[in-house]
Amino acid sequence: DEFVPLSAEQRGYFKNANQTLFMLCQMCEGHNLVSQNLLRSQPLHATKVNLVDAVCHVLVAQTDTAEMLVNMEQTEIRLVIGSLEFAIEMLQGPCHANQELAVRVDGFVSSLEKIVESNFSSRVPPSMRLEIKTKALIVIAALIEGRNDLKVHTILASQLQPAMFELFRKKLNHMLERSAGKIYGEAWAKLESHSLDALSKVKTLYNDLRTVSVFNEKLVEIELQRKKMEKDMLDSDIVDLEVQWKDRIEVASFPVPKDSKYLTLKTKNEFLANADLATSEKRMKQLIADAPTFMAEMQQVYLLSERYPSYGWLNQNLTMYKWFQYGLVVILNLNILMASFGEGVPKGYTSIVDGIFRDGLASPVYAPALYTSAVLGVINGIGYLVMMVFSTMTEVPIIVRKLDEYTLQCYESVNLKEEDFRDPGAFTYWGVTLIMNAAFSYMHFMNFPDNRGATLQIAVLFGINLPWTLTCVRNYIVVPDTPAARMFCIVYDTLVSKPFFRNQVLLLCFSINGFFESRYFTLMLLDVMNNSAVLANVIRSVSDSAVCLAWVFYLFVVTVIIYAAFGLHSFRDDFMTIPTDDDGYSNCNSVISCFFLIFYQAVPNGMLTATVLTNVDNSRPDFLARVLFDLSFFIWVGVLLFNIITGLMVDGFGALREADDEKADILENQCFVCGFSRNTYDDLPNFKGPSFDHHKQVEHEFWKYVYFYVYLKRKSKSDFSGVESYVWEMIASADTGWVPVRNSAAIQAAAAFVPEDQEGVTKEDYERMESELAKVSASNEHLARELARVLEHLGE
Repeated sequence: DEFVPLSAEQRGYFKNANQTLFMLCQMCEGHNLVSQNLLRSQPLHATKVNLVDAVCHVLVAQTDTAEMLVNMEQTEIRLVIGSLEFAIEMLQGPCHANQELAVRVDGFVSSLEKIVESNFSSRVPPSMRLEIKTKALIVIAALIEGRNDLKVHTILASQLQPAMFELFRKKLNHMLERSAGKIYGEAWAKLESHSLDALSKVKTLYNDLRTVSVFNEKLVEIELQRKKMEKDMLDSDIVDLEVQWKDRIEVASFPVPKDSKYLTLKTKNEFLANADLATSEKRMKQLIADAPTFMAEMQQVYLLSERYPSYGWLNQNLTMYKWFQYGLVVILNLNILMASFGEGVPKGYTSIVDGIFRDGLASPVYAPALYTSAVLGVINGIGYLVMMVFSTMTEVPIIVRKLDEYTLQCYESVNLKEEDFRDPGAFTYWGVTLIMNAAFSYMHFMNFPDNRGATLQIAVLFGINLPWTLTCVRNYIVVPDTPAARMFCIVYDTLVSKPFFRNQVLLLCFSINGFFESRYFTLMLLDVMNNSAVLANVIRSVSDSAVCLAWVFYLFVVTVIIYAAFGLHSFRDDFMTIPTDDDGYSNCNSVISCFFLIFYQAVPNGMLTATVLTNVDNSRPDFLARVLFDLSFFIWVGVLLFNIITGLMVDGFGALREADDEKADILENQCFVCGFSRNTYDDLPNFKGPSFDHHKQVEHEFWKYVYFYVYLKRKSKSDFSGVESYVWEMIASADTGWVPVRNSAAIQAAAAFVPEDQEGVTKEDYERMESELAKVSASNEHLARELARVLEHLGE
């Protein structure tokens, strides 16, 4: 009963024993059921060795008395941990035979209870004390993992008391409160990690053992007492997740990732806006598919917020900051509006740089306005610079991490060869576009020898060729396997897929150019489209109809070309002359000049007469032709094409509103996870469990499934429980079979499960079916009596 240090020889024995236990653990790694059974029994050998039973008895001997545990040193504790780790590996998966064997070993469950309750010596570090207790809790949870019967549950419930778990929970919270601020760095992270693992196992045991009525009654009393106290880590940091496993709903408890609160509302809303919510399977597939992106954002924002308090403040107050910034933009533009009169006017100033450094002020009275604009311009520039740096720190590392992970996956893939890292087919349409642009430039050069300026070529180059070339290059790089390709993909993906970053770059450019030319400040007012949700929906409705609008615009161009060609041929003299800068007059003397004239003046008005063509009287022989020419343009362009645009816009708004209403109805009246509708859930027979809102918002709160993915992704695969291994394998194969379908733990407990083919059956439907069955039964009884009477008559 007293502490006696181990000798050098004993330490050698302990080291060998640990190595043996480690080897046995490796045999069961990955929940290998064949090895788990083989360790218990060797059917092909004459002499059988039950290593499962042997290790269980070793653990019992190691923890024979509470004093033995108190007097242990670290080497002895490490051997106990080795025994517990082997017990975990031989039970999880689950292996039902090993579970039933272990729970019946005399003193095995008691030894686990002693470990959880023990006050280990101060010679043992707090993290090791907590580690051994956590391992003991994992063993207890592994004893009942994946069981559809209550045989093992009943044995455990008779030997373990909820008060023991509750006392452990209280001691653990007390220890964390005392250690906070005294332990730092890796030691605190390790202590916190073991604490969360231990508490998650406590909650798992509560969920599993409450199926035994005796245990549940005592647990309910404890939970009622806990409600009167302040919430602790078990209440706030550990959550339950329902999983479909082995033809039943399994409740998995896990610690919520610390960075989960950094998944922004904007990101969540964007997912819901873009996701296909038609069925629960589609919803959950997309949610899990996007989980790596959510995890990258959570991790990046969390790390930056912890490292830079100013970043954390800006992240929490981003919306307020953006509106404050926009308010300064409005004030700046109001001041520019009032004091900018343009060049050559003896009032105000043309630009801030001109007013201060070059031309000076036309009148000193405008000096306050000038310096006010300068100050506001500098503040706005700094504000947009801060936003650009913020978005760079947030979004660029996420892009980099996604690209690097994708590249690594491609290298590890056996189906992807190195020659598949590039896609030459990406340049097919690029070549066609290049030929068309070259032909256009050549034709312009040949047909306009007096106007061979480079403006048009530059516009074609930077407006069409360059963006299209960059897009083709990005599509060509399937896997960014070189530093140059990686850098190009990072820049391209950031500018294209991250509109927040792109917008901040543009706004900063406008802010800088505004100092030299005040008109650029006005472009900053468009930032309201990034801040307002209402205007964002307007943009969405237009962008959703972009393809149709582009084709209508092409139809406008074709129409104008046709009318320019026929108008020049038939009504050349009717085209109005236009004054030019040199006091001369320009007439419609070519198809291209007529094209621009009609497009500029006739199309906006929807008519040719009085805009580009003069009025004619009925004395002309071609009067009827002019009437048909003008009237057809008015009907086709002024009425039909413009109404088509209006119809597309109205349909876009209507479709967007309808889609938003449909999504809102799905989110309100359907369970995102399992697909239960509100009416079906409320009409479940023989079920008086939680309300549908509780089911949807608590039991099946769908963001918990993202957090569970993050938890599994960061957890060592060798530490997975049976249900966690199953879920991870299903996720890896993009299979959502682990997600509950129209079922929950509460429904399962009440035996009120509705099969998939009975979705939508209400209580009234059940009552009607029962009535019909009663009628059929009565009819069958009547037929039986009549048949008996006929047989009796025939017998006579």
